[in-house]
Amino acid sequence: MIDLNKEEYVYLMTVRIQSKVGNPLDYNVIPFKSKKDVNHAMTNVITNNIKNNRDNISHISYGGEDYCNGNPFAYARIEFKSGITKIYEGIRRHIEEVK
Repeated sequence: MIDLNKEEYVYLMTVRIQSKVGNPLDYNVIPFKSKKDVNHAMTNVITNNIKNNRDNISHISYGGEDYCNGNPFAYARIEFKSGITKIYEGIRRHIEEVK
């Protein structure tokens, strides 16, 4: 296994909001120091959405994976009855890619 220098990488949580036809409405990227921080933030976001929008949510999916060629290591999708979908992805990127 390759030993990764933690100072060379940054962990990001991307947040995409899409309309019912799949058109993007908003896109945010939030940086974190570790994979654990991203996973913690993602579970907090899901929990808060459930608390605040319990009657408006139609489906929630959540999953975690190991790193695989830049694919997300954590993924959450919240679908609302209104047709809006929020997609959260945790990704790891080299600092030079982010700059």
